[in-house]
Parts: sequence; structure tokens; C-alpha cells
Amino acid sequence: MALFNIILLNTLGVYDLARLTRYSPDRLSVISRTQNRLREECDVLPVVEDSSVEKAHQKLRERGILIDEGWKEINFGVGEQGQEQETKANVEEEELKVNMEIEVEKFEVEKKEKKEPLFYAPLFEGLNSIMGAGSAVKFSDKHLLSEGYHSHYKADINGLLIKTTAVPPIAEGEEYECDVLMTGELKKKSTPDTVDDNNKKVLSNTTHIMGADPTRRFMFGLTIDKFNVRLWFFSRSHVFVTEAMNLHIDAKNLIYFALSLSGACREELGYDPTVRRVQGTNGTDPRYIFTIDGKQYITTEAITVRKAKFLLGCATRVFKVQQVLNNEGELDGEVKVIKDYWLPEDSCTELETRSAIEANIQKVNAVPNLGLTPSQT
Repeated sequence: MALFNIILLNTLGVYDLARLTRYSPDRLSVISRTQNRLREECDVLPVVEDSSVEKAHQKLRERGILIDEGWKEINFGVGEQGQEQETKANVEEEELKVNMEIEVEKFEVEKKEKKEPLFYAPLFEGLNSIMGAGSAVKFSDKHLLSEGYHSHYKADINGLLIKTTAVPPIAEGEEYECDVLMTGELKKKSTPDTVDDNNKKVLSNTTHIMGADPTRRFMFGLTIDKFNVRLWFFSRSHVFVTEAMNLHIDAKNLIYFALSLSGACREELGYDPTVRRVQGTNGTDPRYIFTIDGKQYITTEAITVRKAKFLLGCATRVFKVQQVLNNEGELDGEVKVIKDYWLPEDSCTELETRSAIEANIQKVNAVPNLGLTPSQT
């Protein structure tokens, strides 16, 4: 559950919220709003009918992208998936063995020359082909551009919004980190070390993106080690991961995932509908507009975002903001502070805690005007 507190700065320009709350309660006015509860189950994406999955599976078969052995061109040599090679009756057993060894050796050389994104490209090209022209997302292994302090992000595969949320100037044909809704890591081998490396990278990349972007509620992830596939879900309170699925045998599960992404709205893809990115002035980093109780507030300066760099937890961000008064972008001259953080559902808000303290004090020893704002005194 996300909570936003709007705290008015006093004329002294005090930005230490703890000090402001503790020593200047008579100068403080708080407006709070709690967002709708985030569904943090694994089924946050739209349900896909079995008939749709079957139809997409059949299309991939007709196009030769899926064959009896699984995804075409994604294989690991003879016998590695428990599938026996077909033999011809008129070929001697010893001759067949020699031929198979030669083929495996040739394949191993070719496999080493292919980087993971290229090796697994048939999978993601196939999934893109069934997502439809109306899909809002796609899979891509292109290098992504960053905005401001969004930097140093690199993944083997990404699920991206097709319509970018990046702010101008936007380079023609480029793709942006701010549009990543799923981050993925790929390995052609399956060992404890490769699995561990995949896990570390997908967690690191998700932490980076969610820490840098206030518009995020949650993200998805994907890891593949050889033919073992795992899907991930990341939020501020939970990390879910599926048991390993077989890349070839469980192809319909991947088709389901792709179709579900393609039919999802932005909110179901992890974006917060109450926060949007806008262009900063004079080429500065992007700003963010928060919508709270029907009013819009634009960030003018980040006071602290350090705690948002941790994936799990409240992810507290504090910004200086001004209220947007109209569609022309006119701003209220009064500077305010917005505290954006994720609150456990059973926890009290800061306003509720303060009100409870004031109520208890009044019961023991009444203090006139203790809970009043400057406008009420």
C-alpha cells in the first residue's frame, strides 16, 4: 500500500522532516491519502483463455517456430533433454555413434560462438509474433538509453512498453530504460554458479529500476539457465519466483505469459497511475507529477531518495513540490514537501500516529490548540 503525505514547508525553509515534526507541530499541515491496495499475488496479470493459448501455439507450429522438439534452433546437443535421436534402420550402430559425436562437436563450437541473447532469440521472436498488433509490450535485447540518474542498466532481455514514457528529446528508433516492465537474464549452461549469477543480476536490475523510478509499483523478471525457465514478480513487500519450467515441454506456459503481458494495461504492468513522468525545465532530469485527492503536485527537487534504492521496504522518497494550478502548467508559489513511501497495511500513518499522541496528551493534561494548524490559531 502506498502512502503520500503532503507537508507544508514553513517560511524558515526547514527540510528536516523529523525535526519539523518534532519541534514545530504548530507550523505543520498534513494532507494524507492512501492508494488502492496493490494486489501482490502472482495473478496480477490478466487471465488468458486456454483457447487463446492453444491458438497461439498452433500458429507457432504452422510457422515452424515451434517443432516437435520445442523451440526451433534452441537445442543443446544429443540427449541433453532426454530425447533420443531418430535413427535410420539401415545405418550401422557404430557408424551412427561416430556421426552423432561429430555433430555434437560441431554444435558445441557453434554454441560457444553465440551470445545468450542471440542463442535464445528464436524464443522471444516467436513470442513477439503472437502478441498481436495491439500489444502494448514487446521483448527486446537492444541496448537501452537512460534518463538522468537512470544509468548503467544492462540485461540480456527486456519486456518493454512499445509507447515510451521517456521525456523529450527522444532519439528516433531508440529504446529506454524507463519502459522496462520485465528484466531477464539468460545462460546456456545450468550450474549452481550460472543460476546464482542469473538470480543476482535480475534482482540487481530490478532494484536499480524501481529505486530510480517513482512511477513503479512492481516489476516482472525472467531467468533461463539452459532449458530451465523461471518467472519472477517483485514488489516492495514480496519477491515471488516460480519453480523451474522446461523451455520446450512447457512452451504453453511461456505463451500464456506473453499473451497476458500483451493484454495488460499499464497499471497491471506495474506502473502507478497516480504518478507520471514529465519533462524538466532547461534540459534538467525528468520531473514527476503526483495526483493526490484530485490535485496535482510537480516535483522541483529531490530532498532524499536514498531509501528507495533498496527493493524491499518503505522505499521513502522526499521531494520539494509545487501544486499545478491549471492545464497551462501554472504553479502555486507555495513550496511543499511530498513524502512518498510504501506502508505495511496494518501500520498507522504518521498523521494517525500524531493524532493518537495528541489525543492521549489531551486525556491526561489538556493543552489548548495542540492539534491546530497555523490557519486555525
